[in-house]
Amino acid sequence: MKTSQLLNKEEIITMAAGGDLTLTTQRIRLVQKTSKSTDIHSMCLDKISSVEINHEKDRKYLILGILALAGGVYFLSESESMGTLTLFAIGIILIAVYYRMFKHLVVITSDGGSKLIFHTDGLPTSDLIKFLDQLEEAKLDLLLARSPLPSTVDANQVTLTPN
Repeated sequence: MKTSQLLNKEEIITMAAGGDLTLTTQRIRLVQKTSKSTDIHSMCLDKISSVEINHEKDRKYLILGILALAGGVYFLSESESMGTLTLFAIGIILIAVYYRMFKHLVVITSDGGSKLIFHTDGLPTSDLIKFLDQLEEAKLDLLLARSPLPSTVDANQVTLTPN
């Protein structure tokens, strides 16, 4: 997001390396580019109801690895040593790939039900937690600025009524 796109009294808090994700003092903006189009999603911070950070793994590597190991066991019973070794090696490699490759999936949901969903490939969990903390702090700051809480409460002003 360019500074010329900022709203009145809005400041950039943090921005992803490519500028695809921008957190400001008033909103979060996600720009998703494909070869054919550019999608822009923007959500006001005061409308955010939840943020999730999930782990996503591609199970096809695990399934293919298990099938390759099963094929290796089959060829072992047929005494095909070359096929057995090849399938065992492929199976182990595919299973290792499954356990090494995972993606963080971030889902930001608004109180209206719309969602910002994006992957953060290769981003350390500590950076994701830092982003989450910045987002929550910015939302809290915005809400407090719009409706400040009283600094003290006078006990004489509080009235409790029974149900």
